[in-house]
Order: sequence, then C-alpha cells, then structure tokens
Amino acid sequence: QGIGEFATYQDLDNAQFALRGQERNDFRFKIGTAKLRDGKFFSNLSIPVSENTELYAFGGMSYRQGLAFGFLREPWRPKGNTASNPNGFLPGIQSDILDKSFAVGIKGETEGGWNIDFSNSFGANSFAFTIVNTSNASLKAGSPSTFDAGSFKFSQNTTNLDISKFYEDILSGLNLAFGAEYRVDHFEIFAGKEDSYTTYDNNGIPTVGGVGGATNALGESLPGTSQVFGGFTPQNATNKFRNSIGAYFDVEADISDNFLVSLATRYESFSDFGETFNYKLATRVKLSDEFSIRGAVNTGFRAPSLHQQFFSRSSTVFNAVGIAEEVGLFTNESRAASLLGIGKLKEETSQSVSLGLTGKTGDFTITIDAYQITIDDRIVLSGKFDNGGDPILTSIFNAAGAGKAQFLANAIDTKNQGIDIVAGYKTGLFKDFTLDNSLAATFSKTEVTKINVPKLIADAGLSGAFFDGQEEAFLTIAQPRTKLNLTHTLANDTWSFLLRNVYFGEVTDPDEFSGQVRVDGATVNDNAIYGGKIITDLTVSNNLSENLVITIGANNLLDVYPDDNRPGSQSNASFPYSRRTSQFGFTGRFLFARLSFTIK
Repeated sequence: QGIGEFATYQDLDNAQFALRGQERNDFRFKIGTAKLRDGKFFSNLSIPVSENTELYAFGGMSYRQGLAFGFLREPWRPKGNTASNPNGFLPGIQSDILDKSFAVGIKGETEGGWNIDFSNSFGANSFAFTIVNTSNASLKAGSPSTFDAGSFKFSQNTTNLDISKFYEDILSGLNLAFGAEYRVDHFEIFAGKEDSYTTYDNNGIPTVGGVGGATNALGESLPGTSQVFGGFTPQNATNKFRNSIGAYFDVEADISDNFLVSLATRYESFSDFGETFNYKLATRVKLSDEFSIRGAVNTGFRAPSLHQQFFSRSSTVFNAVGIAEEVGLFTNESRAASLLGIGKLKEETSQSVSLGLTGKTGDFTITIDAYQITIDDRIVLSGKFDNGGDPILTSIFNAAGAGKAQFLANAIDTKNQGIDIVAGYKTGLFKDFTLDNSLAATFSKTEVTKINVPKLIADAGLSGAFFDGQEEAFLTIAQPRTKLNLTHTLANDTWSFLLRNVYFGEVTDPDEFSGQVRVDGATVNDNAIYGGKIITDLTVSNNLSENLVITIGANNLLDVYPDDNRPGSQSNASFPYSRRTSQFGFTGRFLFARLSFTIK
C-alpha cells in the first residue's frame, strides 16, 4: 500500500511538472565537474644559425569554455524572483578562458666554452564571465536571464640572459652560472554591464549604494545584481603594472669525487616592494658507490601578486548550513581596510632546510628527504567582518553590495614539516616485457605558529574575525597530511599496462557543528573526520603503429567516494559529500578511450 501511495503522488507530481513545462531535474542542484569545451594548439621551432648557435621559438594558445552551476534559487525565496521565474531557477556561470604564450631566443656556445642563452617570453591569460539562466531580482519581470559580468586579464613579459660554463680541470669539476632577468606584470579587471552589478528600485532606476531597492508584494527587499555571480563594478575595475629586475649567481663544485658543494644567490628589485637578496647553500656527500646524503638551507622571498593586491568583488557565499551571505572582497588599499586597521600587503619571507638520503643497489633506487619550511607574513584570506554599526563602514559595504567584508592580509606565520620518500624497482620479464614499480610517499604537517593581528583589530576584540579557527583548519587539516602512490607499469614495444593505487589520508572538516554524529561516531573538536581512501586507476595502451597509440582506461576503477557529509551540512541532501575539504573529489568512476597521433 505504501508503494502504491508513493506511485500515486509521483504521478500527480509528474502531471504538475507537465503543466508547467518542467521536469524533476529542474529542481535539482547540479553537483560535480563543470561542463567543458576546449581546444589548444602549440608548436616549436629551431633554426641553426651557425655550428654552435641556434635560434629557437615555441608557443601556442588554448581556449576553454566552462559551465558550472550555483545554488538552486527556490521560487519562495526573494532571490527566486517569482516575477520572472515563478518556478525558481538554477543559475549558471559560463567562463571563457583564453591562454596564450610565446617565447623566442638564441643560444649557443662560444669558443671559450661559455653557454649563452638570451630569450624573451610573453604569456597572457584572460577570464570572462557570462551568467546564464539567472535573474536580477530587483528588475522583477523585466530582468534578462543572461548577463555580461565582466572579465579580468593578466599578462607577463620576461627577458632573460643566462650564461654558464663547466671547468673540468678545477677541483673535480666546477660549474659557474649567472644571469639576469627583467619582468613586467600587468593585471586588469573590466567591469560588467550595469544590470549585472546594480540594484534597482521599483521604478527600474539604479539605487545609490543599494539603498531603497525594489520590493515584492509582501514588502520584502529584492536583491540586485545577477544571481550567483554579481558583475564586476566600475569600482572593481583596475589597470595595474609592476616591473622587477633580478640577477643571480650559482657555483657548484665537486671538491672531490665524493663531496659536492653549491652556492646560489639571487638579487631582485621590485618597482613597488623594494629589494631582496636570497641564497641557497647545498651539499652532497657520497658515502659509497650506492649511497649519498644531501642537504640544503635557503631563504626565500615572494612579493604579493598584482591579483592579491588589486582584485576585488562582491559575491553570494553560502555557509556550511546553506545560509546565503553577501561578502565583499576588498583590497588592502581600500577605505574599508584602513578603517579596520588592516595594513597594505607586504612580501612573504621564508627559510627552509632539508636533509636527504639517496641510494641505488642493483635495480632498486630510493630517495628519502626530510624538510622544514617556515614562512613569515604569509598572505591568506581573512575571516568575515561585519560593519559593527559604523556608519562609514555601512556605507562602504552597501556601495559594494556586501553585508560582510574579507581581505587578503599578511595574517600568519607558518611552519611546514614533512618527509618525502620515492622508491623504484625495475626488472625484465617474459617476452621482452619489463615491470617498473614505484612508490611515492608524502607525510606532511602544516601549523600556524603566529597570528599577526593588527593592533586596531585586537583592541576592538575582533581577533577571532581576523583569522579564526575555521580559516586555520582550511590551511592545516582540510587536506590530506598523508599521500601514498604505488604504481606498476608492465610494458614492451607494443603494449603498456598501468595499475596505480593512491591512498589519500584522512581530512578534517573545518566547519564546527556541535551535537551531531561524526564519521563512524567519532567527534574531535566538533569537527567531522573523513577517513582515508584508496583510489585505483587502470590503463591499457597499444602502439598500433609508430605514430598511432590507442589507450583505454578507468580512473577510480572501484568507484570509491569520500565518507558521507554530516546531515546538517547536506542542504536537504543536495551535498552528500563535504564542500569544505579537499581529499580526492566525489565524481566516482571515470572511463575513457584515447587515440593519439604523433607527427614526426
């Protein structure tokens, strides 16, 4: 009887869908890999100029169009905009990505044995957003369904001169290398069309700062901007340049047949971040014909990218329980950052040390390396700040269409420690087949050693908003600390069989939900722990000819998925797996066939 009643209700639902011209899928989220179309072309060229000199060039371009979907806008919510979408809608973000790169250079060897390489490389990437199947609710029935939300572009041009020479008769061998680099970076944001970023009033007139926007028949405010991705505003638009010059010197000497020492130094000068000098000192000691130990210490410097300095926009962000928040990402040059006491971005500096062992005996090889990397003034995304009732901040937030604000800041110091192990064994088998076995293992740990809270924020009692436990969890425990990769390749001149098993260690959900049952009933600091899993890949290839290869295979052959998300985070079963962790994805088994043709 229960099954019969279910069938009856299902028939009634289907009849209603038919009357509306809809189907059940119209009320579903679309979760998983975005729809993609892409194409690419690359080529290279080499022209001998003389016996020891050649002119070379390489480059290409690629285009990719993607389509991904956001949260379903149910018809009973203000964002559903019942005037133009009485049945709700599932908004999509179409991205058009264009990459292009080109390099040209000349290299050769002088009569004195010096190797000289002079080159220039240019690369550019553009990312345009078109928002589809969506609405600007404040335009009511007059809203279009497609919006031009703007774009951004980054390009970089680098000119390099590299010179090196190897001296066989100094010590047991000495290599000298030095060179220089000049680089120009360029970052742009282009505003979208007005209807993609504007809130309108009931008369279809743009509001000032989003105040006085349109309302529905119940007096509820109708949000502006294109739903799922509001367009870049004229205030977001930017056009910024940076140039830098660098020089390096590297010397590597075999003091004896068993002892090698190398020293590398690099000087850089930035148009906006001053100067820096860094070094690396490394050594290798040969213990025997089979085993060696190696070690290195070095310093590092990374200036904030132009994107980190000048990217800004507002967007709808859904928290762990599906509540929508309008959050603005403001630059550190902004008035909002100044009022909250968040300083301008500065460079990151690092210090690292490593120690390793390498070995080879017969057909077996192994390397083991332990390392520690400390980073000071690391740039991360802050927590979310509200306006605190401050009238100036309220006005700034309203103008950006945001209820809360985030910033990139030199918020923390971190320490990363780990061990990398790589082992291999290769042996011959029957009928000219060889079996190549390899194991790669990584064990790592990242911890936050200091939170650099600005004084104004600390005095206001907002340290938790600046960098909270959730942000720390994203960095330290939301991705696997352990990863193992065991690969076996059986091959001869015609056939190749590959079997790979990858273990992804456990991860911890950064969202806290008190009182809910965790994975396997375990609770740790009110955060769910998702257990480690093994993913198996299998491919078979056949060389049909010298130029033609056919391959069939399966990624995630055994169709393994992460542990289930906890009920309170599933948004009515829309997200069965966590959106907050990065383990190995949740798209399941992927079968493929590939035909490769090589022109020689």
